[in-house]
Amino acid sequence: MKNRTLRYTDSKDPLSKIPTDRLKEMQRLLHDRGTITVYSDCSAIQDQNIISVAACFVGDGETRVESRKLYVGYVNRSVYAELKALTFAISMLPKILERYSRRLIKPEQIIVYTDYCHIDQILYTEKLSDNNFMREAVSEVLQSLEEFKLENKGYDLTIRYIGDEKKHNMYYSAAHNSARRLLGKK
Repeated sequence: MKNRTLRYTDSKDPLSKIPTDRLKEMQRLLHDRGTITVYSDCSAIQDQNIISVAACFVGDGETRVESRKLYVGYVNRSVYAELKALTFAISMLPKILERYSRRLIKPEQIIVYTDYCHIDQILYTEKLSDNNFMREAVSEVLQSLEEFKLENKGYDLTIRYIGDEKKHNMYYSAAHNSARRLLGKK
């Protein structure tokens, strides 16, 4: 087997396309000891009812990507898969916080980003979808939030729409690519 070393020229360097200000922001997120920033995303094979969910956890000089393939009964709308990705990201937080506690670090804030633009409407209003699968997915997110807050007091956990934060974001791309790779997509 051949051993290859990647050699980047200026034109092939993947970071060369990212503006300098954005790279500095990404470095700030990476080395922030007070905040864990989480980017969640999903991918789906609609006709087979298979989705993959992924989350990229960033902070204190570490980046960790976790992903999982799920077989579900409903993949008709991407919102459903996005909610499953959000639930997955929240469920992985205790494992990530355990790694932080080994280094005697306790971040004050956790920000979870999703690329579902109506996340505030779904999570913070009483009106739920008429679709049973969607109601179930929203309930799972809300339940995982409640469980996290009960078991992990002292953390300020917020969920936000990623918006413009998505552009030139290598951490969001890591979650996105991980979810796609699990399903054999490029």
